[in-house]
Formats: sequence, structure tokens, C-alpha cells
Amino acid sequence: MAHRQSPVAWAEEAVFYHIYPLGLLDAPLRNDHKSEPVERLLKLIDPQEGWLAHLQELGVTAVYFGPLFESTTHGYDTVDYGVVDRRLGTNDTLRRVVREFKRHHIRVVFDGVFNHVGEKFFAMQDILEKRESSQYKTWIDGLKFGPHGKIDYNCWGGFKFLPKLNLKEPAVAKHLLDKVRYWIEHFELDGLRLDAADCVDLAFLRTLREHCYALKRSFWLMGEIIHGDYNRWANAYTLHSVTNYEVYKGLWSSCNDKNMFELGHSMQRQFQTEAGKYYGLYLYNFADNHDVNRVISTLKNRVHVFPLHILLFTIPGIPSIYYGSEFGIVGKKAEGSSDVDGPLRPAFSLPAAKKGLSTTAYPSLAHLIKKLSAIREAFPALKRGDYCEVVLRNEYYALGRKLGDQVVVVVVNVDDKDATVTIPQHVFGASSRRVMDVLNNSEVFEAAGHGHGQHHGHGGITVTVQPAWGRILAPLEQVPLDGDASPTDNSLTASFHTMTVTPPEYTPPPAAAPPSQPPTRATKPQQQQQQQAQVPPPMPAPPQPQVAPAPPPPRQPHAPDVPAWARDGFFYHIYPLGFCGAPHNNDLTAAPEERLLKVIDPEKDGGTSWLDHLASLGVTALYIGPLFESSFHGYDTADYGKVDRRLGTAATLKKVVKACHAKGIKVVVDGVFNHVGRDFFAMKDIIEKKDKSAYVKWISGVKFGKAGEVEYDCWHGYKELPKLNLGEREVVDHLLGKVGEWIDEYEIDGLRLDVAFCLTKEFLTELSTVCKGKKTDFFLLSEVIHDNYNDFACQGRTDSVTNYETWKGFWSSCNDRNLFEIAHSLQRQYDQQHGLFKDLVLYNFLDNHDVNRIASHLRDPAHLYPLHLLLFTMPGIPSIYYGSEFGVQGKKGVGSPPGYDDAPLRPALTMAECVGGKPPRFHPDLVPVIQKVAKIRSESAALKQGSYHTVHIASEVFAFARVHESEMVVVAINISGFEKTIPLQLSKVAGLTSIPMGPQSKLVDVLNNGDSFGLLDAEEEVTIYPTWGRILKLTL
Repeated sequence: MAHRQSPVAWAEEAVFYHIYPLGLLDAPLRNDHKSEPVERLLKLIDPQEGWLAHLQELGVTAVYFGPLFESTTHGYDTVDYGVVDRRLGTNDTLRRVVREFKRHHIRVVFDGVFNHVGEKFFAMQDILEKRESSQYKTWIDGLKFGPHGKIDYNCWGGFKFLPKLNLKEPAVAKHLLDKVRYWIEHFELDGLRLDAADCVDLAFLRTLREHCYALKRSFWLMGEIIHGDYNRWANAYTLHSVTNYEVYKGLWSSCNDKNMFELGHSMQRQFQTEAGKYYGLYLYNFADNHDVNRVISTLKNRVHVFPLHILLFTIPGIPSIYYGSEFGIVGKKAEGSSDVDGPLRPAFSLPAAKKGLSTTAYPSLAHLIKKLSAIREAFPALKRGDYCEVVLRNEYYALGRKLGDQVVVVVVNVDDKDATVTIPQHVFGASSRRVMDVLNNSEVFEAAGHGHGQHHGHGGITVTVQPAWGRILAPLEQVPLDGDASPTDNSLTASFHTMTVTPPEYTPPPAAAPPSQPPTRATKPQQQQQQQAQVPPPMPAPPQPQVAPAPPPPRQPHAPDVPAWARDGFFYHIYPLGFCGAPHNNDLTAAPEERLLKVIDPEKDGGTSWLDHLASLGVTALYIGPLFESSFHGYDTADYGKVDRRLGTAATLKKVVKACHAKGIKVVVDGVFNHVGRDFFAMKDIIEKKDKSAYVKWISGVKFGKAGEVEYDCWHGYKELPKLNLGEREVVDHLLGKVGEWIDEYEIDGLRLDVAFCLTKEFLTELSTVCKGKKTDFFLLSEVIHDNYNDFACQGRTDSVTNYETWKGFWSSCNDRNLFEIAHSLQRQYDQQHGLFKDLVLYNFLDNHDVNRIASHLRDPAHLYPLHLLLFTMPGIPSIYYGSEFGVQGKKGVGSPPGYDDAPLRPALTMAECVGGKPPRFHPDLVPVIQKVAKIRSESAALKQGSYHTVHIASEVFAFARVHESEMVVVAINISGFEKTIPLQLSKVAGLTSIPMGPQSKLVDVLNNGDSFGLLDAEEEVTIYPTWGRILKLTL
């Protein structure tokens, strides 16, 4: 990035420190709004505590304070924007603290929580009291008054204690802007971090930018954004920066998987010179914060925290440290606790941490950060320089930063052994034959064949990097020197001449117990540039050198033997309570109603058979969501032995399974074994009999309070979902017994295990034994969001895993017009040499009952068509969620009744409305596309079982091959609005050389009327229609 003068240069070049004050300062969890203020904030400027000196030692130049203003609980439920939270002090307290920080040359940024407020916010209180008569009724978004005193309104994340402000109301905007003015003028504030900025009205953000600029030209605005195109928020009109969650995930995930291609791909995608999606932006980078697990607790091997921080301080963007993490303190969300985020936001004693008395994993990490800050300050290229990828392998990564003539190369190694890395000479410049490692005791390296340097390499400058460590290299003549010393003295300026850091003692992680093996690793997808005149040029990475591949390793012994019907199948997913139009609540007393017959009985759906529809699509397996008695959504089980009365009876379910089997369709049902509902018999007994209950051990973490209240672990903090204690034998026996009954009585063919990542591995093993013992081809599918899928899909546990990685890649690649993302995921998962999951059969989907409908996720509905081509031709099992074959829309919380945020994802549908529907709500013309591609897949062993090979990748076009024995199929998709011509170059694709291709060979398009392409010299150019694709089968 070219150097430029910017009013907010102080932020773009800063090292940030993030403080969550209510946690660090050990404030009470709740504010009674009547106690006298306690000046806890003064601890931050108390010399005895040493915070200011510590921050200066770390090289911190800006502090971001989490919520500071009056709230009831965690600070994000604001009560008064004009008064400092009494648990922290007063306005004068905060003013003293800010001034002292600024006296120490540390800028200050506050949290701006403008999307929502707390229930005790004055306008909300007035509405609750006066209802329709309140003068503030336009202040809260989506406000509605119902009968019997009911009030409904939009809120953040479905939490009713966080009412959403109506930022389009001028009085609301004025109120907030006046408070920001007060903060700037009274507290001398330097910037704001906008909480939940993706929910904040863009027009308000533009007004806020203009308002702040008029008050203080150097005022900086940064937004919290999780997913999306960062350019939408960070631009010349709204915010200066956003939180870089893409890189946050890449930092720890690349270390955990020993797959630096993930982070390297993100860097290339974001910051490739001139072509990067966010080139020119200064994004806010972090390894952890108040909302996510501490990085030391996220890493599988904690020692990787060292190379991770070397990257954090040297990649493009603004580095930020979360309080305490500079010492490696631990902290994971307390799922099931009433204070889920408490462990992420602990009280923290700096003196204790410095003495090694607190829960720190690596106190020496602070010394590394101190030196990294000094190096970053000494080399402007690390703050503003252009990025380039130098060397990228699974376990090590070298990147370059260049500003003018200054060049810095950073190398990190996450392997268990030393890495030898050669940096091409041209990276440093032809005249720079000697480089210094400014991180490690000023070691000097010299290019091969020149002079008498300490280290020599071939074809460039070769360095060895220790495990879990790194090097920061700069041409010797560019290193800042101390006084009049000559370069040969290896003397740095005092700022880092006096700093010594030592690589951590590295102990490889323990080997996995048999039969598992360490996961294999991904390689980088081929990336080839393509010239396209009619649209802006794509943003591919430079071509990679062709390397002769090693022979693929044999099948991993721990991979499961997936039943053939599931491996080759096409699944259809129904959420029955929604699909059948069942009431939201079950009173557990009403007579059963056989709504589930809608699946098989035309009379239950206006004369049209859904089962016939599934058969016409080519569906071979039906996954039915929760079926057994529950009080609400089905995942709060009341009785594992009874079919939910809202759906019917045991006889109803038998009829449905029998009818499906008659059509050749297998049936898989939901197994919800992590938690139950409060109406589950054991939980009811505990609530009634307290510690006298015979079932106290059935629920995890049961505790009894003095007042008779019962506390227990629950799923995700929802008290209506008590967590079962799977360490209790009686519980396991009860569950396994019920599963056995389901198999025997209903003749089901498989189970999808809800939140399998919460289940014990021992339970999964026992469950597998029972199920496979009754039916050898029984199928077990684990719901896993983020984890190593190999830990679940392996022999003796389950057969497959929900592939959430590619779920995100599907829609994100289309929305960002960046097919590198999904291509990278497929290469990472299925590369024949290093693919992490190349021996697994994963369960692929575009949407389900928990996430927005794919038609609502996509910015361009035309992308539905190439996405479905991809879904049915990539490795794994394709699944369609009911109604999505018609392009049905649905977004969480949009148009849903209070308390039913997922209702739009789970609607009652009739075949008549789907078939007769019209865009934009429906896309019935998608159905024949699915029928055709499902049929193509069913007739192709390569598409069902074949190996995966990347053929071509650019921003808007992607081609890959599937190979099984002598059959090869090439799939190409185009997400642009224009025809695209791509070179297939099959002869150059690793893994395809064994396929005999000669002058008579042809590629026949089995999707598009049999178009045929000759293969002269085994190469061909193919044109792909807009938002469509080709499925090309090789004929010899």
C-alpha cells in the first residue's frame, strides 16, 4: 500500500490493546442502578498496578475500551449513554483515566453500542409504561402493541432484553450524535468501535462519519463485522476499518490444521497488490477478543501462539492484543452456564501475571510482543507496505512487505521440526546479498555463492526456522543502526538492540491413540490467470510451479466404511414440525394428529404427493428432523419413546417409513442425545424432589441452592435444554435402549446426531456398536460445526459429518465473486496427496433448519443454478432442504413471531404453492436442474466415489475433475453474467496423467445437449454460459 498522509494515520499505524473493563476490573455482573459509583477505572492509572508502564513496554499506542456507559449487565444493554457505568466510576473518573492515557501518548477508543439498548433505557421504559401514548414509540424498531398488554419489538440476536433502536428516526439519530459529541468534547475521545456494525443502518453510519469528522478530523471509526464484504462498511463514506474475522479464523485454524494455505489464501484474497479485495484498507486484526475463546485455548498446540503473534504483527492491518492474552491466559466459553462469556472476560491482576502467579500459559509471550512492536515501529513497510506471498507450504509460510525500497520478509513455521526455507533473491532485490534476522539476535544470512557469510543457500537466501517460531528478515543495509556503527557490527537501534527473545521449548503434541492417525494436510489450489475484457479483471494468485506429485498415500485406516446407499445417495431434509404446520407449543395432553402423513398422503397436501415429488427428484434418502415428544421445537425431548403428538403416533411413523422404503428411499431420523427438555421425566423428578430424586446424576452439573432453586448445565445457555450426563451408565443405557427400539419398531436406516461435537467419544462408540449390530448398513451422521471432522467420522464412531466449511464457501464465494474460497476448501479437504478429509464422505448442503435459506443468502438469485451443479458434483453426499429446490426464501427473525426466530427457516409448505410460485419468492425452474444433475450423478461412479483434482480457478470460473478407475468427469461453473472461456489443460493436472487421452478422445457435455469437445494434445478451451456450467464426460 502506497504511503499517504491520512487524518487517521495514528490508527492505521497503531498497536491496539483491547480492554473489557467490567471484566478486567472485576465489576459485579449486575448493576442495581442505585449503588454509589465505585471508581474501579482508576486501577488502570494507578502506578502500583503498573498498567500504563506495561502498555508502553508492549509498544501499545491505542487502547480500545469495551462498554463503559451505564448498563444493567454486560455493558451492551445501555441504559444511559451520558453516564459512566457506576460499577466503573463516574464521568470524572473516566475523564481522568483518558487524560492520563493520552499523557502517556496512548490514544483512546470507546465502544459505540448504537444498534440496540437495554430494557431500562429511558425510551424503552416510557414505552413499557405508557404504551401507545409514549412519545418514544418510534424510537424502537418494529414496535407493535398487542392485546393483554403485550408489546413486541425487534431485538438483537433474538434477545428481548436488547431492543433494537430505530436509527431511521431523526430523534434517535440526534440523541446518539449528541452523546458522541459529548464524548469527544468531554473525554477527548479519539475513536469509536461500532458494536454489531453489520446491523447498523448505513445512512446513520454515513451521518456519524460526517458528524465526527466535523468535530475532529482525526477521529477514527471501526466496525464490528463478522461476515460480509468489508468494503460495504469500510470506505470513504462510512467507516475507516472493520474487524477482520476472516483472518482471525485463519490465524488459529491454519496452526491447528498445519495448513498455512488457509491464511495464505485469505492474505492473497484480501491484500494482493492492486488486486486484493481490501487492498488499501487497514483492517483491525486480532487473535481473540471478548466474544471468542482465548487464543491459547483455541490452539491445539499452545506453543503455536508464538508464530501466530509474529504473523499478527507483520501481516497487513492493525494488530490488537486482548488484555491478558499477552501472557497467554486461558479462557473458553462456559456453554451451559448463566455467564457464558465470563471465562473470556475475567478479572485480571497485572502484577500477579508478571510474577507468574496467574493462569498464564506463556508469560514470555509478552517479551515477544514487545520486540515485535519495536520491529514494526522501526520498519514502516510492516505498517504500510504492499503484501506479497513469497513461499507457502502446509507447515511454513513466508510473506513479504514492501514500501518504496524497503523490504521485509517474515517466515513462520508451525511444524514439529525445523523448516528450511529458501527466499528467492529477487524478493530482497538483486543488490541485497545479505539480510539480517531482526527478531533473532541479529543473525546475518548471505545469498549463495557470495562472500563469506555465516549461512549459505541455493537459488536465494536459505534460512532454518525452529518449530513454532519465525524469522523477520531485512536487507542488511536497510536495518536501522545504532549511532555510527557500520552494518557489519550487527548493531540495532537501542529500541530493539537491547531486546532478547528466546524461542519456546518445543514439545510435539502427543500422538493420537490408535487407530487414529494425525490428519493429513492441504495443498494450495492451482491458480491461473485469465484475461477477460468484458468484466473487471479477476484477482487470482500468481501461477504456482508445477511439481511432480508424490504417489497418493493409501486409504487411512481410521476412515469409516460408509454404507453404499448413503455414500452414493441423494438426501432430502425435512423439519417435520415446520413442514407439517404443527403448533409451536405442545401441551403434552392433546390427542395426536397425524400431520406427518403429509409426507406420503396426497390427501394431506391438497392432492399432491410429496413422496412422489421426492422420487421424481431422484432422492434416495429422507432425513427427518426431530420426531419424538417434545414441548417446543423438537430438540427439547420429553419422551424418546413416543412420537410427538403434533405429528402423530408410532403407527403414523411406521406408515411413513414403510411408504418411503416402498419407493426405494431410506429414512434417517434426528437423534438428540446431548440434552433434553424440562418435561423429560428425569428432569421433572429432579425439579419436584430436588436432592431426593433418583435421577440427580442423569443431568450434568446439578446443584441445589438454599432457596430450593435447581442449577444445571444446559446447551448453549438455554435453561430449557438441560444437558444429559453421558458419563452416567443409566443415562447411556436409556438412550441406547430407545435407539434399539427405533430400529426394531420403525425400521429406520440411520441417525443424524444433533450437536455431535458435544457428545462424548465413548458414547459415540457405544452408539455405533448398538446400531451397526442391529443393521450392518446403518448410517450415522454427526452434526459438527467447527472441528476436525476426522475425530467424528472414523471407524467405531460415525460415518459422516455435516460439511459446514463448504456450506459457508458456497454462498460466500458467490456473493464475493471469489471462487477461490470454495476451491480452496475443496483442495484443502480432498487433495489426493494432502487432503484433510480425502478419505471421508462428508454431508454437503446449501441450507438447513438452522441457517438462512440459500435463496435468501445469495445476492444474485441466478447463482442458485451453478451452486446446485457444484453441490451434486463435488465429493460427498448432496442434500436438499425441503422447499429449497423451489428457491424458497427464509431468514432468521424476519417476519417471525416473538421467540420463534427460526420459524422463517422452517415454514409449512404445500406442493401447490411451490410449483405455482413465482420469483422472487420461488424459483420452480430450479427443480428440473436438480432432477437432471441428480440423474447424472446417479449414473456416474466418478461423481459419487471419484478422486478430486482442481483443473482451473479464477475469480468467477472454477473447473475440477472427478476420476474413478477409467472414468473421468470435468465440471466447470461460471458465476459471472457473461460467457467465459477457460483452458482445461488436462494434461498438466496432477493425478490425471494416468487417464489415456489421445486424438480421438472427446469431452461430451452431459448437461447441455451433448455438446462435444475434441482433445487435441489433451487440451481444450471450453466456453461456459453465464451463471451456469458444464459437466463434461471423457469418452476415449
